[in-house]
Amino acid sequence: MPETNAAQHDFDPSFFDRPIDRRGTYSAKWERYPGDPSAATPADWIAMSIADMDFQVPEAIIRALQKRIEHAIFGYTLVSDSTLEAIVEWLRRRHGWSVEPEWIVISPGVVTSLALAIDAFSAPGEAAVVFPPVYTPFFHAVEQNHRRVLSIPLSLGPYALRPNRDTRSQTASPACVLRPMQESADGHGLRYRIDFETLERTLASGKSRLILLCHPHNPGGRIFTREELSTLAEIARRHDALIISDEIHADIVFTPGAFTPLASLPEAAERTIALWSPSKTFNIPGLRVSYMIIPNRTLRKKVQDALQRLHLQHVNALGLVAMEAAYRQGEPWLDAALAYIRQNIEFVRSAFLRALPGVRIMEPEGTYLVWMDLSDLPFDAKERRRRILEEAHVAVNFGEEYGPGGEGWIRLNVAAPRRRVEEGVGRLIRALSPMSDPRSSC
Repeated sequence: MPETNAAQHDFDPSFFDRPIDRRGTYSAKWERYPGDPSAATPADWIAMSIADMDFQVPEAIIRALQKRIEHAIFGYTLVSDSTLEAIVEWLRRRHGWSVEPEWIVISPGVVTSLALAIDAFSAPGEAAVVFPPVYTPFFHAVEQNHRRVLSIPLSLGPYALRPNRDTRSQTASPACVLRPMQESADGHGLRYRIDFETLERTLASGKSRLILLCHPHNPGGRIFTREELSTLAEIARRHDALIISDEIHADIVFTPGAFTPLASLPEAAERTIALWSPSKTFNIPGLRVSYMIIPNRTLRKKVQDALQRLHLQHVNALGLVAMEAAYRQGEPWLDAALAYIRQNIEFVRSAFLRALPGVRIMEPEGTYLVWMDLSDLPFDAKERRRRILEEAHVAVNFGEEYGPGGEGWIRLNVAAPRRRVEEGVGRLIRALSPMSDPRSSC
């Protein structure tokens, strides 16, 4: 069996301090100017937008790719039993989830899988439920398949995660529920909650039989509790609805065991298509590999037929190599990266609390994305955008692109070396304060 390196060894966190210049690599994050995609980015540009990391990948991935490249033939490649075993073992070890190899369907990407599943399980003109604000491709995948978006906005409020006293819960992760709390000045405790009442009414009306879930939530970083997921599954069961759950950020969580895969719940397994990938976890999205986990044989066959029909059954040979190496030997790197990212998140929160206390920050339970509410600042959307892009020269994602509820918010990617995060945050604070030159020193 191929070598597996469990997370038992120390990993030098200074690895993540190394500044890597990504310009000249056709990086979508670093070489595309949001103000004008055809324009070159400024020389002092700092990209804190598109969700990939500015960290080098684990050495194990590089070694595995080098070995495969030296073979010098890159023909059509089958998915090996060893690769499937690596996925199964990763899910068992990191998430306490026992997955059968036959449940796994390899695909070229999570968004590709999302679009394919929408096409396979709905008809043109039908609607899919989304919970905005949410990752922009959710809208595109629905509309470009000639379906309709049925938005049920997430409820926003101060909630605390409290232990669930129901001892009947049988799960490897802590059973927690949301309880109302008093919001602090900086937004601590601010979380999204699914509006189950509206969802129930919507499905009861027959308007949709397809639910798209982003879990962990992007952009808000919410990890939905087992109780919330169980409620969602029960509503779906009552109305014979299918759930497509994008779980690409499942490994980027800051409390071990906090994430519950939706399809790991018995009440959800038979009506869930779970979308997974190592791309966010190990910073390999350009290698184009992902997988779906589909316990229901009938649903799985329908997805496999759709992949065949669209000739998407073959994936990147190097992506398969990287995925197996990452899952078998990348765990120490990941654990160190999570600790480093968490410190970056705390820096962002503290810096804004000191300098711009009117900014509310939704502290992420997962992902390396910080969701920030700027709506109390004395600028309209156009002026906020101008200050951030033209004065600070920092790329962020603006909340409006995430649908209803995103207005006035920005999404900040903090998976980068600390000094780069400090510089970018410093510029944003100066640009959003009444100062003339955000790039000057304080």
